Amino acid sequence: MRINGHQALALVRADLGRDPQDPLEATISLESTGGIVGPTAVDLGRRAAKVARQDGAPLARRQDVRDRLPWNAPAAVGLVFISLLWAHLLIIGGSDLDPSGVLVGLPVGLTLVGYLDRRFVAGDDGPRRLRARLGEVGVTIAVVCLVVGFGPGGQIAVGVILVQVCTTFAARVNVAAPVITVIGVGYAFGTLGDRPMVAAFVSLAVALVIVIFRVLRVPPLMVPPNRFASAVPRAVAGLGLGLLTVPVIQLTTRMGTSPPLIVILPATVAGALAAGFLERMWLVVADLLDQLPVGRRPDRQVGRVYARLVIGGALAGGLATVLLSWAVYANAAPIQGRRGVEALVVMGAIASVSYWAMVLQGVGGERPAAIGLLAAGSLAVLGSNLADRPATAVVLAVVLLHVAWLPLLLLILRDPERVLAAKL
Repeated sequence: MRINGHQALALVRADLGRDPQDPLEATISLESTGGIVGPTAVDLGRRAAKVARQDGAPLARRQDVRDRLPWNAPAAVGLVFISLLWAHLLIIGGSDLDPSGVLVGLPVGLTLVGYLDRRFVAGDDGPRRLRARLGEVGVTIAVVCLVVGFGPGGQIAVGVILVQVCTTFAARVNVAAPVITVIGVGYAFGTLGDRPMVAAFVSLAVALVIVIFRVLRVPPLMVPPNRFASAVPRAVAGLGLGLLTVPVIQLTTRMGTSPPLIVILPATVAGALAAGFLERMWLVVADLLDQLPVGRRPDRQVGRVYARLVIGGALAGGLATVLLSWAVYANAAPIQGRRGVEALVVMGAIASVSYWAMVLQGVGGERPAAIGLLAAGSLAVLGSNLADRPATAVVLAVVLLHVAWLPLLLLILRDPERVLAAKL
């Protein structure tokens, strides 16, 4: 069956995650992933590029991102903070809480959301593509939860996984505010009443219903999901990041009180601020490229803007981490002491490595980011268990990872034009 230009463009978008730059790129994409060869691929590549030029959606999508950009960082911070409150309900829910549920649920949840987000949501028209594949996404989540549910701390682990899925998709489909409100109300009822565990899981169930209902209202876009091979590195990166946070949980557990969860907040806020620089960077770079005449080679201005925003995001995130950590330490009595300082330092180190992982992922370095995070996370867990020094193990793993990534990061900052050309 012969396909038309719109269908060919859908295949190219599924492969590249964006519109083709020209007919040649569309042709190569169709030949490599669509199984279309010869003159047919050339003709469909030309048609796909023509449809993409006639479609004003890319500029509209960019404007939509620009409109939502000021709210992305506050929404991310709010969702993480509300997740901490939800975890607090689990902690005060009773003495029979199995901490292994959190230790299992956090890495597995980050792995799952990394895979689902990259395969079904990331790129153009993410909510519409999620709507079209909602059944497949639901089955994947159900299978993971079923397997984890029979393990140690199964009920808690499943709850931790679902709250990560809920908050991730809430941000993607623009229902962060109602989800934050629902879980916040559940937290209030849980702390004032005598059944915090019930309040935690009821509020999570309502939040999940809100997200699912919002997705069901989006018109589906029937295109293939992003390639499995591109989603696996993001899942591996999520697993590595989850393993890095396991020693933090061990540190806060040793403090013996629930307020130490607040040690996660400074690095989270700083990470959202730094990520905002990277989001804004791609808008600025795209605007600069639009201003160039067709056929003109991009000058070094594009590279300078890219490097300035990357370095600016790192400096802003680092400064925010230091200032917020000092404010939390000075005003939260339960974390004052050596272990509190260790937990804050560890979270700052994790925030740093997360930022540079996003930089690598943004320019196509998915594999180095994934391999590095997995190696660092495994080293941190191994060192923490063998030496019983979780903070030292995480900091050592993060330092070694920064050293391993340094040549790639220097290449990106020294010659960003080459990196941008490969990305675009």
